[in-house]
Amino acid sequence: MDILETDGQGRPYHNKMRIVGLLLVLLFALGVRLAGITWGLPNSLHYFSYHPDESIVLMHSLPAFPNGIDIIHGRFLPHFYNYGSLHLILIALACVIGTGYHFIGPLAGPSGAIDPVAMAHALLAARLLSVAMGVGTVWATYAIGVRLWGPIAGLLAALLLAAMPLHAQHSHFATVDVPATLWTTLSILWAVKCLPGQAGAARTRSFVICGLFAGLATATKYNCAVVILALLAAGHISAWSGPKRLASALISTGLGVLAAAVSFAICCPGALLDRAKFLMDLRFEQTHVYKHPEIYFQHTGPGWWCIIAHNLTAAEGWLPLAMSMIGIAYAARRRERGDGVLGVFAIAYFVLISLAASRYARYEIPLLPVLALWAARPLADLAVRRRGIATGLSALLIASAALQLVGAVRPMTRPDARDVIASRILAMNPPPAEIGFASTPWFWTPPLNPYFSLPEPWQWLRFQSETRAHSALVIDPKHPFNIGMMQQYRPAVVVLSELEYYDRLRLQDPAAREYCRYLQQHYSIVACMTTDPFAKRVLVDGLPASGLPPDMLYVSPITLLCLRRGI
Repeated sequence: MDILETDGQGRPYHNKMRIVGLLLVLLFALGVRLAGITWGLPNSLHYFSYHPDESIVLMHSLPAFPNGIDIIHGRFLPHFYNYGSLHLILIALACVIGTGYHFIGPLAGPSGAIDPVAMAHALLAARLLSVAMGVGTVWATYAIGVRLWGPIAGLLAALLLAAMPLHAQHSHFATVDVPATLWTTLSILWAVKCLPGQAGAARTRSFVICGLFAGLATATKYNCAVVILALLAAGHISAWSGPKRLASALISTGLGVLAAAVSFAICCPGALLDRAKFLMDLRFEQTHVYKHPEIYFQHTGPGWWCIIAHNLTAAEGWLPLAMSMIGIAYAARRRERGDGVLGVFAIAYFVLISLAASRYARYEIPLLPVLALWAARPLADLAVRRRGIATGLSALLIASAALQLVGAVRPMTRPDARDVIASRILAMNPPPAEIGFASTPWFWTPPLNPYFSLPEPWQWLRFQSETRAHSALVIDPKHPFNIGMMQQYRPAVVVLSELEYYDRLRLQDPAAREYCRYLQQHYSIVACMTTDPFAKRVLVDGLPASGLPPDMLYVSPITLLCLRRGI
């Protein structure tokens, strides 16, 4: 038998090599998601992650913190519902297992202070859970591609997703975006299994499992509830696929929707048992996302354009994104049943996030498996007629994504620039009399105080005595980029992050522009550090910036160490 065979529609697949190919893709996905998995873990310099959402998730998953989940004592309500509770419960379970095997020690030492080693181990356990779920999403994407368009489409789509910079980078984090994407992708997979012509299409069980995963997705991240539309689309297609199918399809679809509601209620029990707090947090999150844009997203154009031109180009790379767009046009032309299931979810989810005022790149992660599938599908069909051309285009596509993948993941394998600069300042002899900050020290700031990276800015003020630098900290909490304070105190050292100045300068904020002009006139930049060796540099009012979405900069923001001239 020739290695190259075709399926029932004439599409080629490698019968003998498909399992080997899938294993290689999964190993690649696992490798790039494990590389740098220890990035930014708590240490003696900082007691919390440099990703602020990780700290929020972890603190509500552990019994050592107020209102944290305590599985051993039956406390499953986190009393925090900005996110769904499912992933918090899973992290709590992972940490219970880690504690049982003595991998995670007590989070608080004898004095009550945070033990950074125990925090690091707890966070690492939570991150490994994200790695597993990220690799699982790669497999689910392969499974959808195989069922719809054959093994070549499945393998190529899985490899594309494995190499996508945003998905690979955020699979390192103990946050809800990658886990929610696993559940949405599994729900879509079972919606595809419900389609006429698929194995098990007539089984009610496929509809129930599809709904079950839709409920898990919603219990992880609320806006993923739109994946229920994939179930409804499959039910609609099934109902009109032949005589006497309407009643059966309606019953199966109804049971699937019921399964979604039940699984959501079980996995986010606070929706029923802590209803007032649940509704309050849900309203807060809705207001925050849709009405109060952070400075990063002000004057960035229409939401749909910002998502495509800024976020998805960084998430996929220009060439894979272009191929995804071609795949969308190809799907619109072919109008197969599988395209309907993928499309109804993708369109609804895209419209939902494009209406948001907050436009973090991570909001697009649930779309990436669908975009990978649509990018792979035309190339798989082309392989029937022009195998050499299809192979060349596929290699170019993967190489383009992999190049950006290196820039997204490699910084995580190196010492963080913030740690390096903090160590440099603390080693100064004599220490600087004053250290200036343009805005509130937070996760973007070199950790001169180990509590700078607490989930909310200014929480560290309760721990001012823990500041390691024997210097006065020059900060104005009410007026960022206060040039008057800078001129009055003339700090010997100033530290600054592009996460502080880039968007203020982009928006031509007068205070930020005056502050930065003064800085360049009277200070020398003695260190301009980022751990990304491939970072593209743009200049904004003379200062360097990367121009990436802010949540892709958490691992390697450009950090400046400035020394006043003449000292």
